[in-house]
Amino acid sequence: MAAPTPFPRPAEREVVVFLHSLGTDRHLWRPQVIALGRRYRILTPESRGHGSARWGRTIDLDAWVADIDDCLERALGPDPAPVHLVGLSMGGVQALEYVARRPERVKDLVLADTFAALPPDKAHARVEAITREVTTLGMTAYADHYLQETLVTKLTPAHYELLHSAIAGMAPEAYIASAEATFLTDHLPLLPDIPHPTLVLMGENDHKSPAPLSEQLSLGIPNARLKIIPEAGHLSSIENSAAFNDALTAFYAASTIEVTS
Repeated sequence: MAAPTPFPRPAEREVVVFLHSLGTDRHLWRPQVIALGRRYRILTPESRGHGSARWGRTIDLDAWVADIDDCLERALGPDPAPVHLVGLSMGGVQALEYVARRPERVKDLVLADTFAALPPDKAHARVEAITREVTTLGMTAYADHYLQETLVTKLTPAHYELLHSAIAGMAPEAYIASAEATFLTDHLPLLPDIPHPTLVLMGENDHKSPAPLSEQLSLGIPNARLKIIPEAGHLSSIENSAAFNDALTAFYAASTIEVTS
């Protein structure tokens, strides 16, 4: 019988930073923390106004980049080694902005269920709809509405409650400001200048960030490839965590082989 593969010692582990979606928090990544936590050091910062993170009435691209800088420097020191950066939906928008401004701090990139830009009319319409629904329904009823229209697979009650409580617990103003920063951003001009190995993941049944948006990323970033997560929608990391985790580990293993060969 072959000897088991030893896990890296804590000081030797590479770092994976997971950036969550609009309305969720660090608990979105619970399946990934469990699956990857022995081999990698995992950081799951919470975006302004989400989870336990204060928002200070300012949510924009500058603030997001500063917050990721702060997370890395607090965890890894003032000159952190490049990290594996993963972003889902809003987190993908944040990851694109960060890799454009801090390319030396990123080893590779995973963009899940996200986009570089929406057509302006659709972007403004989405922000207007979110503002109207949040204002009319309140955050608890909005959480019900959002999860009902977003999820395409049945989650465990525990996972569902984690998502629901994260959305319901947000201040409406913080949610709307985060939506504006997410949907009104245009990263299309940045894509050709991203040299990092990039994996674009898309839930097979994601109707919130449909296939053309993922294909736009995979075709626009020079060193990118697209992989479909089957039986998953917009929150593919938790809707089909096994397939999502397999895609991550295969991507990181391939990156390691390329570096060492």
